[in-house]
Amino acid sequence: MPDISPDQAVLGRGTLVLPADLGIEQVHDLRRILDDVLTQTTPVEIMAADVARIHAAALQLLAAFCRDRRQAGTMTRWSQPSTTLRQAVENLGLSPWIELP
Repeated sequence: MPDISPDQAVLGRGTLVLPADLGIEQVHDLRRILDDVLTQTTPVEIMAADVARIHAAALQLLAAFCRDRRQAGTMTRWSQPSTTLRQAVENLGLSPWIELP
């Protein structure tokens, strides 16, 4: 599986585009990208339309990212979450942290 590169993941300031595959193999790269974005004080939009595979570890990272940004008073907005992502968030009970539209 290919790595997630910051150039592919971030389209312009404040927009994070998640790839189709967020398997365990991509968790290290996802964490690095989320760490870079975490400190932004401007709103962040996460585009998740392409997510077709997501590991529980990736969901945990996303939940912690959203929690930390909420605690810092910064806005995180989800855009076009895929059915796969919606089902995974619901199945793992992460809706309180990953607030999908």
